[in-house]
Amino acid sequence: MTLERAIDITAHAFAIRKSRHHPYLVRNIDGLWVLRDKGPKKEPRKSEVFVADLSPEDIVARVSRNDLGWHFLCACHGPESDEATFKNEVKKLGYRAAATEWIFTHDLAEIPTIESDPAVVHYETQEEIDKIGDNRWKPIKVENGRFYGLADPLIFGMVESMRMGDDAYVADLYVRKERRGKGYGSALMSALLKGDKASGVRESVLVASTDGRKLYPKLGYKEIGVMHVFTPKQRCASKTWDD
Repeated sequence: MTLERAIDITAHAFAIRKSRHHPYLVRNIDGLWVLRDKGPKKEPRKSEVFVADLSPEDIVARVSRNDLGWHFLCACHGPESDEATFKNEVKKLGYRAAATEWIFTHDLAEIPTIESDPAVVHYETQEEIDKIGDNRWKPIKVENGRFYGLADPLIFGMVESMRMGDDAYVADLYVRKERRGKGYGSALMSALLKGDKASGVRESVLVASTDGRKLYPKLGYKEIGVMHVFTPKQRCASKTWDD
């Protein structure tokens, strides 16, 4: 899978998840994936701008000429680019660095079998999912999602696969903090990948944190890119698609 395809999947999956309470739509503008609230909205959320494999100068030029309002800039490049140099160049052009994450794909050819106690269960309805949530985490299944969780709600863990055409996006792998380090995350991902393969998914895509970057290669994922998240140094108003 190309980095551009992975970012297209990521941007559309992110928009779907943020649309659960108010429509949050993605459109391609000047080679950028721009995500923002559908208007009218009294206090619009910050826009998201995704971009793949462009130079820092080109990215900032495209953002500037399209007057995108207050936004997160999710600038992605392949592993061959130097992370520190790329980040510093964007910062020089008027942005603050907020986070760095890593983009992974899995071709589903080889999937490790990882069991857990309690077992991983495929929850098909929101009513079933509500029974394993708690006050700290209330998962909501999306229409195109396949939701997996641990059978015991006292050891709460969950992950969701979102079907995106022939591929799928992994959303919200979560295990309660005091239960981590026991293999539950790996068991959840093993079940998800097997479910994806059985349903005809071609490839799986995810965006990993620093901790996840260590886990996912053990499950067969390949790192294909880096995502640097920035915000503009100069604050401005957020926009909706009706503005």
